[in-house]
Amino acid sequence: MVCPFFNEAAIIREAAETMASRLAEDFDDWELILVNDGSDDESLDTVLDIREAQWRDRVKIVSYQPNRGRGHALRQGIRAASHDIIVTTEVDLSWGDDIVRRLHDALVADDTAHFVIASPQIADDGYHLVPLSQRLISRWGNRLIGLFFRGGVTMHTGMTRAYRREVVQPMEFQSNGKEFHLEVLLKLMTLGFKPIEIPATISWAARNRAGDRSRPRSQVFNRRMLGTISSHLLFVALARPMAYFGVISALIVLSGMGFGAAAIWNLIFGGVSVFFAVIALILFLFGALFMGFAVVFTQLREISREGWLDHYPDHTAARTSVKIYGAERE
Repeated sequence: MVCPFFNEAAIIREAAETMASRLAEDFDDWELILVNDGSDDESLDTVLDIREAQWRDRVKIVSYQPNRGRGHALRQGIRAASHDIIVTTEVDLSWGDDIVRRLHDALVADDTAHFVIASPQIADDGYHLVPLSQRLISRWGNRLIGLFFRGGVTMHTGMTRAYRREVVQPMEFQSNGKEFHLEVLLKLMTLGFKPIEIPATISWAARNRAGDRSRPRSQVFNRRMLGTISSHLLFVALARPMAYFGVISALIVLSGMGFGAAAIWNLIFGGVSVFFAVIALILFLFGALFMGFAVVFTQLREISREGWLDHYPDHTAARTSVKIYGAERE
């Protein structure tokens, strides 16, 4: 189990002790990897005390400075894992203290699955004490991403997942922020690794009790949210570039045809047609430009795929006929 944390002194002791106790109750063989993502409060000292007091043989702590982001923390934790199934989740137990067992059992029960995603989108009550704005962003953001990924997944941006170690550990990931989750999906699903989902509820009860430990919301939006949105759009473009840029190109060309028709109409009936003709020409050029983007990104994805395959020289799922977001490829 891999849990990154950053400045979680208000909850880390109770959360870590609960996680370790539950893992000991549910599994004979387990490990808890806590990744300190550059905390500058008492979080690291707290988990070190917990490890020394009771769980020295089971708890690993990875620590570094400065803060690098959730993706970097998860990369370090996954790299340090030694068990066959690696679960990644929130340190505040917002997905419930039974989520590790549920993810583990789902992956063990399905021999064809390579990783499992916890999804509030398919749960009856997927969001508990989560602000309405966050629920809407999560629901509609994931639906929008799903239009392009086409992998049958409803939760693309969540951290809480279980992976087979031989599937996730060999791959090299570059993302440091929240786009890490999309990078994982893009690479693993492009190579034919199969995800499944289980219903799960995320609760902000512990977060609300601890209060807002982050920077002011306006700063978070200005400095992080825009970067997250742009990086997510990049991965969406790589997932299905023909759909992403092709649709934009088609809309632009259709607009250009409308202006072209207006230019012809004015030419026939004595109106001013030059203005409409110039706009039509500009739109046609932009349409061709976006179609060029579609071709370039498609080739980039295929070139990248060949490089990703090198991480799995003996893995049949990555070497046989695989499904790439709705298109079959040999």
